[in-house]
Amino acid sequence: FFSEVFSCALAVAVAVALNPQDEAALKERIAKCQEQLQASPDNGDLRHEMAVLLTDMGTQHKLLGNLEAAEESYNAALKFNDRYQDTYYNLGVMYGAKGDIDRAAHFYMQALERCPLYADAHCNLGVIKKQKGFLDEARQHYMCALMAKPNFELVKLNLATVLVDLGTKVKTEGNTQLASELYQEALLYQPFHADAYYNLGVLHSEASQHQRAVYFYQMAVHFNPNNSRALNNLGIVYKNIDNLEKSVECFMQCLNINDPEAPNPNPVITHALNNLGMIYMLTGKDDEAIHYFQQTVRSDPTYAAAYNNLGVVLRDEGKVKEAIAYYDQCIALCNEGPERLAHHNKLLAANYDIELSIDDIQKLHLDWGRSFCEFTAPYRWRSWENKKCKDKRLVIGYISPDFFYHSVSYFIHSVLLYHNHKDFKIVCFANLQRSDEKTLRFQQMADVWHDIASLNTAQVCRLAVQEEVDILVDLTGHTSNHRLDVFSCKPAPIQFSWIGYPNTTGLPTIDYRFTDPYADPPDVTDPKHYSETLLRLEPCFLCYNPDTPPFWDVYPNPKGPDLNRINREKHLQLTHPEVGPPPCLRTGCITVGTFNSISKITKDVAEVWSRILKQVPEMRVLLKSKPLACERVRKDMTALFTVHGIEAERIHCVGLISQHNSHLGAYNELDICLDCWPYAGTATSCEALYMGCPMVTLKGGHHCQNVGSSLLQTIGFPELVVSTKDEYIKLAVDLARDKDRLAKYRKELRPRMLKSRLCDGETYVQQVERHFRTVWHKYCDRDEAECTLSSSDCSNSTPGTTEPPAPPTAVEDSAARADGETNSSPAESSPESRRASATVTNGDEPDANGDVLPEPKQPAK
Repeated sequence: FFSEVFSCALAVAVAVALNPQDEAALKERIAKCQEQLQASPDNGDLRHEMAVLLTDMGTQHKLLGNLEAAEESYNAALKFNDRYQDTYYNLGVMYGAKGDIDRAAHFYMQALERCPLYADAHCNLGVIKKQKGFLDEARQHYMCALMAKPNFELVKLNLATVLVDLGTKVKTEGNTQLASELYQEALLYQPFHADAYYNLGVLHSEASQHQRAVYFYQMAVHFNPNNSRALNNLGIVYKNIDNLEKSVECFMQCLNINDPEAPNPNPVITHALNNLGMIYMLTGKDDEAIHYFQQTVRSDPTYAAAYNNLGVVLRDEGKVKEAIAYYDQCIALCNEGPERLAHHNKLLAANYDIELSIDDIQKLHLDWGRSFCEFTAPYRWRSWENKKCKDKRLVIGYISPDFFYHSVSYFIHSVLLYHNHKDFKIVCFANLQRSDEKTLRFQQMADVWHDIASLNTAQVCRLAVQEEVDILVDLTGHTSNHRLDVFSCKPAPIQFSWIGYPNTTGLPTIDYRFTDPYADPPDVTDPKHYSETLLRLEPCFLCYNPDTPPFWDVYPNPKGPDLNRINREKHLQLTHPEVGPPPCLRTGCITVGTFNSISKITKDVAEVWSRILKQVPEMRVLLKSKPLACERVRKDMTALFTVHGIEAERIHCVGLISQHNSHLGAYNELDICLDCWPYAGTATSCEALYMGCPMVTLKGGHHCQNVGSSLLQTIGFPELVVSTKDEYIKLAVDLARDKDRLAKYRKELRPRMLKSRLCDGETYVQQVERHFRTVWHKYCDRDEAECTLSSSDCSNSTPGTTEPPAPPTAVEDSAARADGETNSSPAESSPESRRASATVTNGDEPDANGDVLPEPKQPAK
């Protein structure tokens, strides 16, 4: 048998032309050992030496690619010594090379039975366990290998890799703390492991710990300069901390990476193109934004988020029809995040469309609400454990992404500040994509604060149930970063919609909506247009807190001086703008206009304003809005007036002013604020009135158009509210011709506004709390059967056991704290995200680098 194996092996060795010197040496040693074994066939030392030599021969065959000859040599070696661990190890390597990892694992185990501290066998067995998904076993084998060889660098690399994979696994299970520990442990073994740094960046980014995320992404790029995923995510984090220059730099670096192994289309390149479009959209550079969104579509025509984002840009420019067409393209392409996001953006855009009737707009909302409720019906709560005690301390939950310097914050501020915490427990669920000093102030006003930006629908619902929320309030509607997914599951027995959206949500699961007699006049409003029951606050559904020194002079903070605000103003050296005289007294011309989103300036609005301009030759228009930073948009906006014979030089366009005080000061350049329709201003209207600028508003048949009327009626200036376009023109012309009247408004508007019910937070909140208590009493009086939705509202199927769908989240699309614009939702891209592509998380963990196998074991000669 020995002669047969030897001759076969020798023949193969010669055929593959082994190194002559090594070949001669190996032949000589094998021949010598053969002679000795013929004389002493039972000599253990000789048999072991022959096993070693044949194992060497097998290894040479394997290295030269002749696996059959290698197998024969290894099997022959076992005939001489079946306790020799290296033979089993090399059989494992050989079968691994063939792709038979089960037989490979068998032989590695055989080697370990004979030598438990065989480091190479542990290493390769760890690789196989990882390939089969047994990460904990792989980790154990790598640890054993390091016990045997503490400086085994290959094992350190593989151990770091499996620790990264374990971290990814436990993170998907929701254990982010353990994931972080595993990623950091990986760095103990391999300090240069780019994927460990990358995944730590993901963790910290999802936790809104932006500075730490920047550090870890930078380290990932340092150790792997071609890590396009890390560069893309780093760009997103820089955007979130307002370092847009660095953000653009990162996305550009992504585009310059040439990865020949990347798929076509390369998803990271597509994400980077889309995200570049996002940055330019944020800064009002619409031409550049459109260019990169179109590049995204060319890179991948199925990339739904880019169509959504094109719709957002065009909606901001006032091109509502074109925007809706892009939203429909997005909806047609997919049924996940971007599609759901586009649905919300389409509903928001419908409010701007002058050609749609109120019935059409409301039908869009109600149809969406019924459809979405059917989709989420299996996950809906139909009974609650909340104690039905009428006089108990009610738990009120507020869900919002806008607990920072955002337009909505000026209307929720007094609500949180003046709540009666003895009778009401306030729980804030913050779906923040960014935070600032005002966030900290809001946190201090709440009894409980939860950050929910990284939580899915089921997790937020469970939080609401655990907190025993009695009344859950949506402050966002269909604007960006909403959580209507949570409200569709109805985790609280009573749900409200309020403040953040000028229309119905359409969801049958939301019970009530706060409004007022001016925004929704009872004799005009059709209750069938709302999925919610309307509750009218008196006199206004809003309470404005400009958060300025003059406001706090009138309404001293009940909790004492707000040191956070005071220190911020000192740090930024902020000076609050005073109300100036009418600018016409120094310019010689009457300046009218608006700082609303230009999407509210419809062709109908421009035509009416042009009629005003024709009657007052010394009048000019001043517009301020983010998209007006783009020259093409400025020309398009000017064209709305020149088509009616107005000279282009009478239309002045200004882009975004980011600093709030500078933004307020700009109202000193307006003599008269002209409100828009069918979508009137809200925050911008309050700002104009606060700065002493009279506002002309046209009331209509829907809440969207009537907010200005509500504000003016509440602060005591009903004469500025008109019912027809002709009245609107006459009032604007009369004001322009009466400079004494303009000067009087400058003196009276701010003090009367501050002393009105619009700014009286304490009285306002008392009324809100009475409504909360009233609806709670009604709920307590209802039979259990009445507490569920009827089948006519939406599907009432049995709750399922699976998780509800993840929400379509997105970053805000403007610095709304300055312009007070209602935000639609652009879709920001991140690689390999478990959420739908309309996500703001910074990407999920990549597959860690592949394991590295040691070479076949070659015994020392």
